[in-house]
Amino acid sequence: MSETAAFPFPALSAFADGPLADAASWAWDSLDRDIATMPEGLRPFAESNDWKNALVLPVSVRDQMPRVLASWLRNLVAGSALYYVLGLVWCALIYGCFRSRIFPKGGVPTLSAQLAQIWVSQKALVMYTLMPTIGEWLAENGLSRCYYSIEEIGGIVPYLAWTALYLFLIEFCVYWVHRALHHPLIKWLHADHHIYNTGDSLSPWAGLAFHPVDGMMQASPYVFLLVLIPVHFWTFMVMLFATAMWTTNIHDTLVGKTEPVMGSAYHTLHHTDWVYNYGQYFIFFDWLFGTLLVPEYPKLGLSLQGSWAEQDAAEAKAKAKAE
Repeated sequence: MSETAAFPFPALSAFADGPLADAASWAWDSLDRDIATMPEGLRPFAESNDWKNALVLPVSVRDQMPRVLASWLRNLVAGSALYYVLGLVWCALIYGCFRSRIFPKGGVPTLSAQLAQIWVSQKALVMYTLMPTIGEWLAENGLSRCYYSIEEIGGIVPYLAWTALYLFLIEFCVYWVHRALHHPLIKWLHADHHIYNTGDSLSPWAGLAFHPVDGMMQASPYVFLLVLIPVHFWTFMVMLFATAMWTTNIHDTLVGKTEPVMGSAYHTLHHTDWVYNYGQYFIFFDWLFGTLLVPEYPKLGLSLQGSWAEQDAAEAKAKAKAE
């Protein structure tokens, strides 16, 4: 939209000089600010958001909605595309190209399980993609401590230090949010994700198959930490979308020694034993707070689901022989 939309709440006109009307008017204007009227330090954020919108959405679509709504739609389209491309490539590799090596005795998730995960994920993506949109809105309205250029923070060393702190705090917060989601009072939110616990149900498609509120809670530290510490704007965007790539990986049930990284073997054990391995990228906080369960690598083969299928086949064979 080329012009700021008129404030649509005439009922507040009686409070025209009061703080309520001022706050409401500011909030409405913030959805579609004219970049030319922004403080110079905030323009790069808005201009980059417009640039990203133009990459994904045609002008005929962008012109019909406030900029913040266009940003959300762009994040939804881009996030969905990333989810499907990653999922298709990953499944083609592990269930197609290397299937005989990874799953020699079975263990490939059923098609119905994979389709169910895709359906849950796509519905939830409508809400998930509000999180990067909120982060962008905070930045371009001066409500965060985001900076656009590394030079603004003093160069590469301060940038790396602040980024390391940001990642550390994200890891701490996600650990406790995830652990809280297993508390009896709110574990029903996380139950949508933990229906995928059996040997033939976990797949890369399950990475985003959450209740929408659950997914937003786990993404919230990325956004709300922007208010507390300096974060490079593009680093924030890359890290948040990289989470979608990471969560695809850790639900493939493949086995590999990844320490100190929380690899898929660790996360698969989390799905079978709910009280362990709550971390996101690293095992540190699980180790620190006593919730770490280390995979028994020599017994696991290349995939936990593949190993379970081999064990089932061996047990069935032994049972048949005994009979």
